[in-house]
Amino acid sequence: MNYSDKLNKYTPRWQHEARDKNMDSIMIALSKEPQRFGDLLEMLPISHTALWDLLIKLRKEGSVEKIIHNDRDAYSLTEKGRIKFQKIILLIDTLTQIRKNDGGYLCGAVPTVPKEKEPLTWPSSMHLASDKTISKISDIIPLQFLLILQKNIISELSYNILKKGISLESKKDGKIVLAIEIDYKDLLRSIKERSLEKWKKLWNKEMEFNLLFYADSLSGGKPINIRNYKLKEKLT
Repeated sequence: MNYSDKLNKYTPRWQHEARDKNMDSIMIALSKEPQRFGDLLEMLPISHTALWDLLIKLRKEGSVEKIIHNDRDAYSLTEKGRIKFQKIILLIDTLTQIRKNDGGYLCGAVPTVPKEKEPLTWPSSMHLASDKTISKISDIIPLQFLLILQKNIISELSYNILKKGISLESKKDGKIVLAIEIDYKDLLRSIKERSLEKWKKLWNKEMEFNLLFYADSLSGGKPINIRNYKLKEKLT
């Protein structure tokens, strides 16, 4: 670990990310069955104090509860916790597999403002992970595209917030994660078959389509859920 990496470990952002990662690890450990404090301490690379503090936080937010399991005190996921766990597990599985295979990871793509200009808020950052077998990922997904993609998403969100009359003075806090998993083999196949062009023609003709969800804990849907959508305008 170099000097800059050591410094980064003491920044608020690093500490926040480490805390979130450890909280996810606790949720995963409790997903199969309740666990005692000592069991969690052995399973996870977390100190006694950190584990205690994180369990208190998870209990306060209603994701974890303390119960009696096999005549001993233990921690278990609540219904709210199980819904939260369903939201993260599919993405975690994919990223964990990429990490195990020594894949690449990139975070950022945040624009900077010249010093003489007034500060501007940029609300998002891009996360890009790819398997080691996919070489030169930056040739396929240029960094400037990551910026354009964020711009389009932020523009759409801003438009919807203003259209719905949502207060800009809200004190709500939180994050939105929008992840797109791309199968490289299927990507090449779709280019060869010109599938996207055919999809657009189909959508423009039908003006409605079905979306398949493998998991849908946000709206309480079944593990495999199909919903119908109508297009507001043609996809030119």
